[in-house]
Amino acid sequence: MHKHAHFLSLESISCQLFFDTSIEVPGVLKTTGYVSLADLPPEEFADRIIDKLIASGIQLLSDPQFSYSDVARADVDFPIQTGDDVSEIIQAMRTYSWYTQRPAVERVFSLNWSERTPDEAFVLGRNIYQCADGGERRAQEIMNDLRRQLAKIPDEWPIHLLNGMFYEVYFNREGKFRGSKLKNSFLAELFALESVSRYELSINYIRQVLDPFRGSLGVLPSKIPEVLRVKVKLETTDPPTISSIEVSGKEQLIEVSEDEEDPGWRFAFRGIMLQDYPNELMKYWNIPDGHLEIIYGPTLSEETKLRLAKGKSVGPLKV
Repeated sequence: MHKHAHFLSLESISCQLFFDTSIEVPGVLKTTGYVSLADLPPEEFADRIIDKLIASGIQLLSDPQFSYSDVARADVDFPIQTGDDVSEIIQAMRTYSWYTQRPAVERVFSLNWSERTPDEAFVLGRNIYQCADGGERRAQEIMNDLRRQLAKIPDEWPIHLLNGMFYEVYFNREGKFRGSKLKNSFLAELFALESVSRYELSINYIRQVLDPFRGSLGVLPSKIPEVLRVKVKLETTDPPTISSIEVSGKEQLIEVSEDEEDPGWRFAFRGIMLQDYPNELMKYWNIPDGHLEIIYGPTLSEETKLRLAKGKSVGPLKV
């Protein structure tokens, strides 16, 4: 365990640690008491803090298990070499021609992996997902049967492919976070592997990569699946009007004037049946199936059409 990397990622520990001779760890006092910092060298200082936090049951982020190059994460810069198998496959998958993409996707499964690199597998995973998102049927078949298809590839290579697929969902070809406009066509298929032990390292990897963007993501892939809980308050007018949509104590309804762009236009443009609201929110907020729970108050019939008040809309998710 690389404890110092753990320590540096702990936002909850304030800068006063460096000046106090003892520290009370929030939420840990009753079980672990105080950590004495008097006269400790830096290494032991960090170790003592980490040991106390772990003993209290606080889960810490560990060092990344995988380190991909800049040109893999911003794969627009990934080098293409004449006569190289992987380069030829990537070029073919980037053509946006289904007839060219299909045989390229197939070739991934016949590669001699002992001659390949993690960067190459990562970029291939990105491009398989890109092909599927663009409608290429063989790539879509892979995504719809992902666990079985990845099992055809030996050793640790499926993990690098899966890492690339996850990365493509959340980051563009320049390696920049996509914000609310994720490539979510097969997000549920990726999340379906989050509890599979073989891919635990992959889930850990993408969680750490996405951690800085947690505030705009409702759920992250997790060994114990996360659920986004939404509270919807209704005014029993005719028709019923949504007065509040709350997530983690934060209001998600926003004010929108007539002359500005409405990010949640699908909710404001027309009423949506109560039974269809979960699916609409999942698509808009990029939440995979099975990871959203809505509580309505008061409870109404599923055939009820819900509307928003004039000038109100549903904003991009903030948690």
